[in-house]
Amino acid sequence: LRPFITFDTAGGVQGSLGCNTFFGGYSANRKHKLTLDFQGATKRLCQQMEVEKKFMQALKRDITRYEIEGEELILFSGDDEVMRFVAVDLGKVE
Repeated sequence: LRPFITFDTAGGVQGSLGCNTFFGGYSANRKHKLTLDFQGATKRLCQQMEVEKKFMQALKRDITRYEIEGEELILFSGDDEVMRFVAVDLGKVE
């Protein structure tokens, strides 16, 4: 399974690190600052632990700005692009 993140309209965030899942909350302001509040994650031992570690480290950075370009969500920390997500229909994800 590829890592992913979902945001709900009630301020919840959840997703997959590739093997383990995580959940928490988020807030975004009008200046496009995104704050993620991780509350927990499963702790299974997986073959791709390095991918999971890097994905979680990126999400735990101070996200100073986000941009939405078409179907993409781009997260920034200062001038550095931290991560880029492409929107998908979760009903069609394998």
